[in-house]
Amino acid sequence: MIENNLIQRASRRLWQQTKVPCQYCIRVILAIFSGMPPLPPGHASIMRRMSLIGTIGGIGSGGASGIGAGISGIGSGISGIGSGIAGALPNQLTDPVVQQALMTLTTALSVFTDSVGGIVVDWPKNSDLKGGKNFDFIVVGGGTAGCVLARRLTELSDWSVLLIEAGGDPPLSSLVPAVFMLMTYTDVDWAFVAEDDGYSSQAQKDQHLIMTQGKMLGGGSSMSYLTYGRSKNVSCNDFGVPGWSFDDLYPYYLKVEDLQVPDIINSSDNVHHSQSGPIVITTHGPATGFTASEDDMLTGLNQLGYERLNDANNPNKLGYGPAQLTVDTEGFRSSTASSYLLPIKDRKNFYLLKNTLASKIVFNGTRAVGVEVIRESGETQVFYANKEVISSAGSYKPRSC
Repeated sequence: MIENNLIQRASRRLWQQTKVPCQYCIRVILAIFSGMPPLPPGHASIMRRMSLIGTIGGIGSGGASGIGAGISGIGSGISGIGSGIAGALPNQLTDPVVQQALMTLTTALSVFTDSVGGIVVDWPKNSDLKGGKNFDFIVVGGGTAGCVLARRLTELSDWSVLLIEAGGDPPLSSLVPAVFMLMTYTDVDWAFVAEDDGYSSQAQKDQHLIMTQGKMLGGGSSMSYLTYGRSKNVSCNDFGVPGWSFDDLYPYYLKVEDLQVPDIINSSDNVHHSQSGPIVITTHGPATGFTASEDDMLTGLNQLGYERLNDANNPNKLGYGPAQLTVDTEGFRSSTASSYLLPIKDRKNFYLLKNTLASKIVFNGTRAVGVEVIRESGETQVFYANKEVISSAGSYKPRSC
């Protein structure tokens, strides 16, 4: 059986978009389609469909990764998946488009049930800490970059490291790629709301954009749309920022990834990748059965002169190819929480506070010396850093805390 809280989260999200009594709809639909053959764990049709064309190498990619900046492409991905039921009303449930959207949701939930039955993740536990304690480093934000920093800093056993995260453990829906869309607009999503500027997002309800950001261990890497896209050589160099050229970032790209794509490993493209990093990179495999619209898109890319690439993350070529995904070889999400944090949870010099909001950085003159936090209980505590306070809490500021 699907957990009740999963149905409630799915219902809440769909209700926000459709105003349909979704908990009733989901239960009925699950009953109707319970005989549908489940897809292989972690590989629902929605993921295959949205990644058929693959990452458009260099077109609209950008961003750069490294320690402190996270991993380019993890936490960005493909926007808009899972919003297809918007606008449906009860008397429109016979509409083929709405039926297809509901069937997709049902398939995703079916895959979720089939996939997570035996999954138990022993996430790092909250440390038993009282206010006033000193650490060598305090990292504010246990997201994409924060988990990396915690792992790297604790490699020196003489350094004590406190990681502070406002959210908790990733839900099971984070682990199964087929149902990642169920996390948006829930308690693991900050769901920041942009101001209405009178130009953008005018077709949206209330004319504003909601910006998803992970509120859990792993941050965006735990709720991203799973596409792994690295910046191109020319994109990095166009930044013109010392220390952020492609040559500067390239060693960190290699340090991050464990590429498990045979078509790339067994080709000349393998020189651009590594198989020794923590983040497992796979792909959906050869795309078959393109629809007419997808064929038109491929034809259009060819007519524009773009090349079909064996490796969409080849740094020296512009083109299109199969999307590379942060999904491990068993079909589960590979986030910085699972890949960087889980292996170090028993280190004696690693401390973690989950469900703890950093409310203030404490200064002594111009030097940051500590962090004030609000614990889940509402208690305010202060912790101090002997060496550094590292802010890794994301790019957006909450409207209220």
